[in-house]
Amino acid sequence: KEQLTIIKKEVTKVIEKQYKLYTAIINKIKIDAKISIKTYEELQGKELRFIENYYNELLFPILIPMEIDTFRPFPHL
Repeated sequence: KEQLTIIKKEVTKVIEKQYKLYTAIINKIKIDAKISIKTYEELQGKELRFIENYYNELLFPILIPMEIDTFRPFPHL
């Protein structure tokens, strides 16, 4: 149990460092490329319609579980 506690502490430190580094890199890229990241609630008009369409047409179909049986064979890609 002591070893697991020590491991958890060390892993937590590593994850915190990774998150800080990732955040710093993303922030630099956003500034350099003049990109802003918005929450869903901040989207309006064309942006909102684009994101909803993108999700509904491209992402949602691959996220939902698919039933495969002899009547519905696995689709060929």
